[in-house]
Amino acid sequence: MGSVRTARFLARGARNKGRSWAYRKLAPQFKQWDMMRNMLNHLVKFQRIETTLPRAKELQQYAEEIVFLAKKNTAFHDGLVESIVTSSEARQILYERLLPRH
Repeated sequence: MGSVRTARFLARGARNKGRSWAYRKLAPQFKQWDMMRNMLNHLVKFQRIETTLPRAKELQQYAEEIVFLAKKNTAFHDGLVESIVTSSEARQILYERLLPRH
């Protein structure tokens, strides 16, 4: 999909469409994109992650959005999921194990 579309997706926040959250205590968005991608990859791959509470709350909305997009099962939404969950192993686990649960 490309980094520009992913950057726009992450900059807006997953579902909040630009509204700020009271619990957002992390660095500015442009500094945390790589961290969020890596944490999402690890969360999907290992289905467990150990991190701080503010990071976990921030990561939760992105994880929910990834599952929501993957359930739509269209080429456009698959491209969005692929641009955010960069690990092929994590994408395989997402589609084979996590989606049937939700």
